[in-house]
Amino acid sequence: MRLVIADTSCFILFKKIDRFDILKNTFREISVTDKVVQEYGPLPDWISVRSDYNKEIYHKINQNFGTGESSCIALAQEAVNPILLIDDRKARKVAEDIGIQCTGSLGVLLIAKRERAITNVSDILVEIKKTDFRMTNAIADKLLELANEQQ
Repeated sequence: MRLVIADTSCFILFKKIDRFDILKNTFREISVTDKVVQEYGPLPDWISVRSDYNKEIYHKINQNFGTGESSCIALAQEAVNPILLIDDRKARKVAEDIGIQCTGSLGVLLIAKRERAITNVSDILVEIKKTDFRMTNAIADKLLELANEQQ
């Protein structure tokens, strides 16, 4: 099973739309770092908390990013073929530059549809648009196109 590591932002968004079930039904198990728990607070028991990330990498990255992002990148770098759920564009670029596959909260919706955890992306996008999550219409349209739900 592929290791899925999530940063705080993904939990914040899915909590706002009351849809943690999407995360659970898509990935079965998600790992976070102790730093993510410090930022977010208690998480469901199907989310495993890890502190075995590379502290040297963490401290180096943490100079430019938050503790959650930095610790997740450090954990992902130590793993074999992980997927990192992270929304911060700059942090994602750093992770991708060192070979870590990343997706954001919106990308999770495409994976969820492919895994049949949700039937469509458009209904979830309606809920996301009611939050303060920053998403342009162009991004929403592209997401619907990728989900084969063009209108």
